[in-house]
Amino acid sequence: MLRAGIGRRTVQFNPADHEGASTLAQWVTAVTSLRGTGPMELQGAIDLISATPPSRRSRFAKEIWRLRRAHGTDKTGVPF
Repeated sequence: MLRAGIGRRTVQFNPADHEGASTLAQWVTAVTSLRGTGPMELQGAIDLISATPPSRRSRFAKEIWRLRRAHGTDKTGVPF
């Protein structure tokens, strides 16, 4: 395809090579870095979040809301 000048180059995503965030702390660090308040570089945070499977993202969201309810902060604005 390249020699023929057809199509465009793509970046292949292989989930087996990228496990994404494995803990809630890693996830929160990446998300806060996207917001400009975390310690990670922007591209690293984007890569980590993109590599995290949707099922794990959902689990992290449920854990965050469980913690917010326990602390009584579920009625206020989102902290990150």
